[in-house]
Amino acid sequence: AKLGEGKPTVDTIDVEGRNIAVPAELQWVADDHPLIAAGNGKAILTELDNEPFYILTDPDFINNAGLKDEQTAAAALDMIAMLEPAEGAVMFDLTLHGIGQKYDLAKLLVEPPFLALTLSVLVAAALAFLHGLGR
Repeated sequence: AKLGEGKPTVDTIDVEGRNIAVPAELQWVADDHPLIAAGNGKAILTELDNEPFYILTDPDFINNAGLKDEQTAAAALDMIAMLEPAEGAVMFDLTLHGIGQKYDLAKLLVEPPFLALTLSVLVAAALAFLHGLGR
């Protein structure tokens, strides 16, 4: 699927009869049959083929900044209701953003932003060792 990001070609989108302002920067995926679209073939909400999974390409519609606006919050509820969740169950997969991920201290020390700290400690230890050799 073609992913896109940039300035939208429309000012508002229709979510179950509610016109919602589109964010200045919009993330979308190319799809011929979007559930919610922001222009021709630019899906904001789409369903995976033969799977009970949906993709909301731009989180600005249901994140805290979006929910601050009463119209956007109502549209978010309408969007979820439109999917007809079984027994009212809705789950969000946030593993891409690191939520639910197990943290490994060794891995954490060699990745930014802690990589600079690790390198500084190693250089300080090497300098202390060299200083000790000179005695």
